[in-house]
Amino acid sequence: MEDERKINQMVSEEDAPGEIVFNIDVMLAIRKMSVSELAERVGITLANMSILKTGKAKAVKVSTLAKICEALECQPGDILEYRKKGGNARYMQNRTNATMYDTMIPRNSGFMDDRN
Repeated sequence: MEDERKINQMVSEEDAPGEIVFNIDVMLAIRKMSVSELAERVGITLANMSILKTGKAKAVKVSTLAKICEALECQPGDILEYRKKGGNARYMQNRTNATMYDTMIPRNSGFMDDRN
């Protein structure tokens, strides 16, 4: 118990360089699943699932994250996102677009061969 308190005191919310955001909505839409169905499959209350979904949760158990991933058939990185303080929405959008285009355009397609 004392070790847990030390870990929690290592970095306060004010000192953290950013935040972890749950993007459960995206996977729910892809899987055509309701929040209540996910809560039932995971075994937590709808109220607690809503707290996770809206980003108001301060912590989540790894076992709960594993159950969410099992229910949504996804990886943790599919629903978790790191955002720096100060708002880097443009960075995240650019990173998402780059990832999307890297996935869509084969490396040897010649699509951008004429660039300098």
